[in-house]
Amino acid sequence: MVLTFIGAMTACIAVLYLPGYLLARSFPFSRFASAALAPTFSVLGLTLFGVAAYELVNPCPAPALAGALIALGFAIYLISRVVRGAVAKPDDSPSSADGDAFSELTRRASIAELIPVPADARIWKAAALYIGVALVITSIVFLGALDGFDSFSRNDDTTVHLSVARGFLDTGTFSTLHTSSFLDQGEVGGFYPAAWHVLVAVVASLFGNDVSLATNAAIAVFNIAVFPLAICLLIWRLFGKNRTIVLSGALFSVAFSGFPWGFVVFGQLLPNMISFMMVPLALVPFMEALDAPRASDKAKLLLAAVVGLCAVAIAQPNGAFTFGILAVLYAISRVFFEPGAQRATVDAKRVAIAIVLFAAACALWGAMYLAPFMQAVVNTTWSATLSPLEAIISGPLFMFTVRQGVQPFLSVMVLVGIVYTCRHRRHLWLSVAYLAALAFYVISVSTDGAVKQILTGFWYTDYNRTGALAALFAIPLAAVGFANCVAWLKGLMEKRTGKSSVRIASTPKDEGSIAEAPSSPAASDATSRTAASANASFTRTGAIAATIMTALFVLCQFLPLSVGYGDRQIHLGLVNINQEISTRYSWDQTLTSEEDAFIDEVMEIIPEDAMVINVPSDGSCWSYGVEGLNTFYRRSSNTGSRDDAQEAELIRTQLCNVTTNEEVQRTLEDLDARYVMLLDDPSGDNPTKLSLRYEEKNWTGIETITEDTPGFNLILSEGDMRLYEIEY
Repeated sequence: MVLTFIGAMTACIAVLYLPGYLLARSFPFSRFASAALAPTFSVLGLTLFGVAAYELVNPCPAPALAGALIALGFAIYLISRVVRGAVAKPDDSPSSADGDAFSELTRRASIAELIPVPADARIWKAAALYIGVALVITSIVFLGALDGFDSFSRNDDTTVHLSVARGFLDTGTFSTLHTSSFLDQGEVGGFYPAAWHVLVAVVASLFGNDVSLATNAAIAVFNIAVFPLAICLLIWRLFGKNRTIVLSGALFSVAFSGFPWGFVVFGQLLPNMISFMMVPLALVPFMEALDAPRASDKAKLLLAAVVGLCAVAIAQPNGAFTFGILAVLYAISRVFFEPGAQRATVDAKRVAIAIVLFAAACALWGAMYLAPFMQAVVNTTWSATLSPLEAIISGPLFMFTVRQGVQPFLSVMVLVGIVYTCRHRRHLWLSVAYLAALAFYVISVSTDGAVKQILTGFWYTDYNRTGALAALFAIPLAAVGFANCVAWLKGLMEKRTGKSSVRIASTPKDEGSIAEAPSSPAASDATSRTAASANASFTRTGAIAATIMTALFVLCQFLPLSVGYGDRQIHLGLVNINQEISTRYSWDQTLTSEEDAFIDEVMEIIPEDAMVINVPSDGSCWSYGVEGLNTFYRRSSNTGSRDDAQEAELIRTQLCNVTTNEEVQRTLEDLDARYVMLLDDPSGDNPTKLSLRYEEKNWTGIETITEDTPGFNLILSEGDMRLYEIEY
């Protein structure tokens, strides 16, 4: 299974990076930028191809989507190379020497890479560090907690995500405009931001349609590669001249329990997870576009930003508003700070421009809030669960819910980062964004009313999502804070050991002094050894300081400590996340391994695609997504396959009377339903039922069925699990 899982991850990486990299290089972006940006191009491409395939070649094999996108990527890349080669040819027409020089300059500019990176290998080494740290954290927190790589989370939203991906595979349709958990039953479906599900379906199609395996592989790839590279690109774009900050960011891409891990243990909110993860990949081209000197470069960069924003939105629309907060605040900051400037330029014109930008953003926010198509989202309300004081305390500790635990080390790092941005105001917008998101969290979790709906309605007023927003915005600040703490600790160590003088070797003045030293070979060698020793000591001191800070990070993130709070035990964040994942992915929970094996037996006995009436709360709500069993109820709720409340109620409450109730008989014939499956017979001793939306009185028509009930023939029985054939 390990090799199979590695294969699934490899397939996911290929689908996300191969076509996207080729498309990004066509702009042309630098190699590293192209690698980082690739997932946005691939996600958008897969989704658009899915919509097109539905209209043109329905049904379509899942691998064909990826194959077509890769072919398109190669074609566009080759065309772009040919075009750039033609542009780069010397002009054969007569011209002056000055004209030749200008033509050469123009030629070079025309083929210059967008979002350039250092010519040496430093950025790739930094990227390797980001991926390496993310691999370790993800292995400990997520992969090590799984009860098998093909296990799945017993969460409510997971029933939908698995079923949608399974429906894509069963029908060969991958259109986000026609999405449903019941595509296999002929339901046309409607729009749903299903980019995640298309990707999972494509990967699953290469591994026996194992949707659970593909889901876990995609979660791992996004946390190990996609998001770390996105954060690496963003932090390099912001702090590229400060190598310590760039390297420090590697610790924090997947270190916050609120994001990304909060979306894994709650919901699961996996589409929202990848939407947030791609926000930096839309933001960086936007930032570069504001600074680009040429109109053509601005256009290319803005196009890449639009591609990224579209990928963000089709994964989960609230990601677009997340992007909007950062983009607007950066644009306002950019009004006062010229490229490379460390001091703001403030005058009446710039202030007026900033006010207009902010007012326009507020007007757009209001227009979207009032837009008819947004009403179902912005009017959703999650009731307050904390007092304002509890919210104000829990937010900065990054314990947005109890399941996410506390992260005091990150709190200190972010606070130091905020102090840094207050002193170096070019990056103050990062702190403003974080504090705004933190305010959104406090408002969403501790208040109710119009202000809450207006400010947090785009995130369903869900404090899980607004908390994740704050965690996402905190990542660059934590990197800044960590780098400053390393510098402070290094300075303290040098002062205490009396080695602070070694720093003179790096200053221009002292380099001049060394040059004026005696010129004898012996003196020269001595000077060289002294300088080398000084630089080595300086490097060792910095390394020791970084090691100490990293050790503190590890201890504060992974020690199994807890404190009592009322009747609860509050753990450290990543420890708590690990425990939550271990519990939710366990085959001892709700849909157990024995019940899953029983489902496999059922599928061998009954005809292929035969509909099975079930009680979803006994764990069978996941049986379609996980195993492909054609169940009538696919979520722990009272609604069935066709969302017909009366039909679903009739079956739930009257199925046991099938021999005497003609309406039940007509409904079963219409559904072509001939089987009933119970994974938790009421007479059993060890039921594994979900309590969510389950009331016993609503399911008497199914749960009272026994082998003595007229019209039902028991054909399979193991423990408290039953399969009946309906005969009337």
